[in-house]
Amino acid sequence: MRVRLSWVCVIAAIVLFGAILSTIGTQWLDSHVMATRGSRARRSSTSGKFNTDQEVNELIVSLRANGNKALCLGRIVPGGERFQFSVPMIRLIRLRERARVVLQQYIKDPQIQNEVVLVLGAIGTDETVPLLIEAFPSRDNCALFETNSELRRKTVCFTEALTYLTGVSIGRDRRGSTFDPANRMCWQRWWQINRGTFVVPTKKPSASWVPDYRNAMKLP
Repeated sequence: MRVRLSWVCVIAAIVLFGAILSTIGTQWLDSHVMATRGSRARRSSTSGKFNTDQEVNELIVSLRANGNKALCLGRIVPGGERFQFSVPMIRLIRLRERARVVLQQYIKDPQIQNEVVLVLGAIGTDETVPLLIEAFPSRDNCALFETNSELRRKTVCFTEALTYLTGVSIGRDRRGSTFDPANRMCWQRWWQINRGTFVVPTKKPSASWVPDYRNAMKLP
């Protein structure tokens, strides 16, 4: 009778121990799955098209302040227009791909368009090129263009960005932007021909028509 009772106790202890191990294993597995899902969600949020990067968004908002605009220092020959980028612009350039994804959504924002376009000239990809060409200022009204300094300034910014990004000298020569009414159409035709094979050049041409981005990106 005592032997049977001892075996019953042993079996009960084994069953209880197994139940405890099962509970611990289930809890560990649940916590591991939740952690993995959280990690995947974080990776997805940073790699998605609509980036929610707080640092990037704060820098973009700061571009709206008058003190954070791109400053045109004038024009020299050879070389053309010379710019000094603001601190937020330089910080966005340093963030590279993190900033590019978000900035492309602001290309048509009139308040910060010049700054956004110039930054994208430094960090853009083949995805950026058609977006810049689409938003390139039109010269349908030539009389208005000649008297509208802001429109001329936007044209300079788009020309700087596209020529630096692509390494193609459409609308810019050794004296700077040409303001030719056909420039927008020339960019459109160029992209139609080259969009299937274009790759952003890692090394820019050594020519006097190439915008001086290196000095523009120096901290003031």
